Amino acid sequence: MAVATTTVIAAIGLGLAAAGTATTVVAQQEAVQASKKAERARKAQANLEADRQRRQAIRQAQQARATALSNATAQGAQYGSGLQGGLSQITAQQGQNMNFINNSQRFGNQVFAANRQAADAQSLGAVGQGMTSLGGTMMGNADQFSRVGNSLFGTPL
Repeated sequence: MAVATTTVIAAIGLGLAAAGTATTVVAQQEAVQASKKAERARKAQANLEADRQRRQAIRQAQQARATALSNATAQGAQYGSGLQGGLSQITAQQGQNMNFINNSQRFGNQVFAANRQAADAQSLGAVGQGMTSLGGTMMGNADQFSRVGNSLFGTPL
């Protein structure tokens, strides 16, 4: 009777170890999915911010052009080369601002892609860790497996 009780306890213990490992893997997978979801939201937010900055840069350039034209017209110099030079400077500054915004967005997207790869690696690591844990439990309890096999089937596993 004592062997049967030990066998039942060993089987329950192995079942709990397997269930615990599976639960851990599932929880880690869910955490990775939540992390990916948050990263997608941060990326969308960053892209919206970049779009807002582009619109702002365009507005500022339009305002600067209007101010330059107004000032030149007030001075009677709207056909002069000074206005054209000023407008060229405004256009160049706008191009630099847009280039900075675009580069910032590109680098941000690279960071988001790297974070996504890290989350994928963590997911794979969680599965591996679960398999290692289960394998270790099985190796550490080989005698109990043998007893369970003997009790259930009359022969060792």
